[in-house]
Amino acid sequence: AVPNGTGVNPVSAVRVTFGEKVDAGSFRPADVALTNPTGGAVTVTGVTAVGTAGTEFDVTFASQSATGSYTL
Repeated sequence: AVPNGTGVNPVSAVRVTFGEKVDAGSFRPADVALTNPTGGAVTVTGVTAVGTAGTEFDVTFASQSATGSYTL
């Protein structure tokens, strides 16, 4: 996944890429689990297809600024 911010900039989205086509109509925010560096859940607010290949999606959530590893 690639975040939409780096360094000290807050992040509110990541772009995920799959190795094969995913049905955009069946990929929803409830299908994504994101945790912050302390293990707390981060609510995913959206999943948007990027392009027409069906392999890239932007996953959005409330802006995060805590340093550390997030798990998607």
